[in-house]
Amino acid sequence: MEKKVLAAASFEKKKYYFAEEFSVLPLEIQQEVQILCVTAANQLMCTFVLGFFPTGDLFIETVRGENAADFDDIGAELTGEKRIAKGLKALVFSVLYTGGGKTAGGLTQGKSSAKGGGRRTMILVMDVGNLEMLLGVFQDKTLMASWKMATDVARTSDEWGSTMIRFLRFDGIETAQITDVVIASVVPPVMYSLIRGVEKYLGLKPLVVDTHIRTNIKVDMQNPAELASDRLVKMMAAYEEYGGPVMVIDYATATTYDVVDREGKFVTGITAPGITVCAESLSSKTAQLPEIAIQRPESIYCRNMVSCIQAGIYYGHVGEAKYLINRVKKELDLPDMKVVATGGLAHVIGEGNHLFDVVDPYLTFRGLRLCYEKNKAAYQGGKGK
Repeated sequence: MEKKVLAAASFEKKKYYFAEEFSVLPLEIQQEVQILCVTAANQLMCTFVLGFFPTGDLFIETVRGENAADFDDIGAELTGEKRIAKGLKALVFSVLYTGGGKTAGGLTQGKSSAKGGGRRTMILVMDVGNLEMLLGVFQDKTLMASWKMATDVARTSDEWGSTMIRFLRFDGIETAQITDVVIASVVPPVMYSLIRGVEKYLGLKPLVVDTHIRTNIKVDMQNPAELASDRLVKMMAAYEEYGGPVMVIDYATATTYDVVDREGKFVTGITAPGITVCAESLSSKTAQLPEIAIQRPESIYCRNMVSCIQAGIYYGHVGEAKYLINRVKKELDLPDMKVVATGGLAHVIGEGNHLFDVVDPYLTFRGLRLCYEKNKAAYQGGKGK
């Protein structure tokens, strides 16, 4: 008798699988299993598999390499590199037999299950950045789906709205299931058409994040309105999840270093040119230097121009992060400050350098959900409100 896969999650494909034969388990247990698998997959950057041996004993496997991408066949016999994720078996036992299971972030991702049960709140969250816009749907604390699109100030309200509808339906989510919308934006010219698109196609007035909403962060600045809303929501999520003092490093168009103390006060925010901006500027402002892929070079011993530029960009930003982290800890007397990194290139800079305590790719989504939770009593935008 072969072992059976109970559930699995893929970091690469951002998918979650739960075996149909175990659907008799209580919904609460199924949700805890999902939290465990997705959190482990994100932290280990692998396909995380949980199941049973014929003896009834639990097994845990992590699959990396080329075979990790074969997620749609996860129920079949797995091949490729397999490693036991030590230290997690007790947590699995707690999840399956006691309903416990403490996870970092409490964030999961899976297909929508709202059609089959009672009505539950589903929130559409949007993070509008200078170059791209990230969208996600939460059902309670579960991230059901997420998408990415280019930020385009010329896009009309109909284009915004129809694109949202296509995204939702692609993942089996009907517009009627969305009860609230939360937006954080650093691109003011986009907001009129985006808000109009939400109102027209979803029938909702979105909650727009600014420094006047209720948060768990005390913003002590000469002009609080200067603090970008996306930075605020990331600090909210980091402080809520990891406590203070904490530094949030966001690798985006700019690289930002925001610090919150033990009492939840925003202490300082440092802004530096982003990694991609530096690389593109070097290429566009010179006649002979080529565009490069941003990645860790094989060696600091460079024998061609591409690796020379890669080494300068990569190790320059590693050094920047290391210096600023140590300088903040020393100058602000925060020796126990935790460092949480997010953004598209956080894992590239963090891998093998021991700079960050946590790399959290969903920090903004979680902060937007937290904004909604703290302001929903006063928020009058949802359907029927």
